Amino acid sequence: MTELQIYAMNPPEGPQKAGSIGVAIWAMEISLVDDDARTIDTPETIGEIRVRGGSMTAGYWQDPDRTAVAIREGWFYTGDLAYRDADGYYWFFARKSEVIHCRGKLVSPVQVEGVLYQHPAVRQAGVVGIPERGSGEAMRAFVVLGRGDAAVDCQGLLEFARAHLGTEQWPESVTVVDRLPAGPTGKIDRNALKAMALEALRARGDQPGTPSACTTKKHESGQGA
Repeated sequence: MTELQIYAMNPPEGPQKAGSIGVAIWAMEISLVDDDARTIDTPETIGEIRVRGGSMTAGYWQDPDRTAVAIREGWFYTGDLAYRDADGYYWFFARKSEVIHCRGKLVSPVQVEGVLYQHPAVRQAGVVGIPERGSGEAMRAFVVLGRGDAAVDCQGLLEFARAHLGTEQWPESVTVVDRLPAGPTGKIDRNALKAMALEALRARGDQPGTPSACTTKKHESGQGA
């Protein structure tokens, strides 16, 4: 993060856990907290990462309100969700603002996208949640296919995802698009992707919360990836 220098890593000496963000480095502290800023000590429990130490920002330039939200009692609240394993290593889960509340569980869109990327036909994948009737969100997946793979249908992609994910992580639908919307840094613009999902529902006359049949119809996002 630009607000922090490196605060965690796999230690040069000791176990190396591929995929983990490691443990706190010297002179930095990490803890996980719940929505009420209470410390989470239980392994494998998801919480927000907060960090404190000498190499962190003093605040946002001429923005005291944002500073007050991000920095509390000397801790910087990162907005990243993670969990800690039994050995004390931290594992990134999702951005707090991007996590999907699906079927009573917190779902990381990055993890679902990672499964879709394992399919040989998928060149790009983006997953978002949209409001569902009652409570929670319905998960929608969008994919860009690689060249020569146009014959792959979305039902096959759905079945592939469901074979590799837990029930609460299944996408409600997969839609094939020509491009995914991207921001200035090239990352997927999830707000624009969510708008695409809602627009697709409106185009069919549905409302948020209506189950969506998957489709292989290509939709132009209007932005390059």
